[in-house]
Amino acid sequence: MKRLAVSVLITLMLVGCTSTRIATNIGARVGDSFRGSSARGLESASEIKSCWPYVSGLIRGLYADNYDIEVPVVAKNIITQLDALAAKEKLTDDEKGKIIGYYVRLEALALELGWSKYGVNIYQMIVKVIG
Repeated sequence: MKRLAVSVLITLMLVGCTSTRIATNIGARVGDSFRGSSARGLESASEIKSCWPYVSGLIRGLYADNYDIEVPVVAKNIITQLDALAAKEKLTDDEKGKIIGYYVRLEALALELGWSKYGVNIYQMIVKVIG
């Protein structure tokens, strides 16, 4: 009985050590992933910042006089925020993160608006061609 209790205790300690090691390894991999993603994101934010004035002008030019009418308020707010960040001389890491986030959100809005405007027609065309 005593031997069984010692065996169970040793087994529990080994399981605890193993699960701690596994959890530590998972945490380390997540940390490495964050570090790599952050490095790429900081570099990409600087590139977006330098290109943004052109992109902003392109968006406004595409909509021309209809910019205020056709562009949703949420997209205009994002564009305004990106304009302000691109105008800054130096950005903090937090602001670089915001540039990436705003840009991703703006692209998602473009896809969402494009699908709602043209998606049904594309889908119907595909169904006609296939069916």
